[in-house]
Amino acid sequence: MGGVTMNARNDGRQISADFIQLPSKRELPAYYKQVLQPMDFTRLRKNLKHGHYDTIDAFGNDIKLLVSNCQSFNREDSEIYHDSETILAIWERLKASATALL
Repeated sequence: MGGVTMNARNDGRQISADFIQLPSKRELPAYYKQVLQPMDFTRLRKNLKHGHYDTIDAFGNDIKLLVSNCQSFNREDSEIYHDSETILAIWERLKASATALL
């Protein structure tokens, strides 16, 4: 997961910072009313550690869920929306590289 979480923008800001851990229900109740399956990198990591993913596609589905959640909640012109697009592009490159090695 390091390839997805360690990338920084040209300004040095880590693009994944807002995706590491979601705000709590108390901090952002509207998010949890709109997003039925919350996902962040902390949950992804926990699922990975506990063997939740049988395939690379199963892991990818949760990456896509994280991105989809972000895009459904945030405006298209927001920084976090654009960061989610970058995260998806990085994931797709990593997956293609891993698949090429098989």
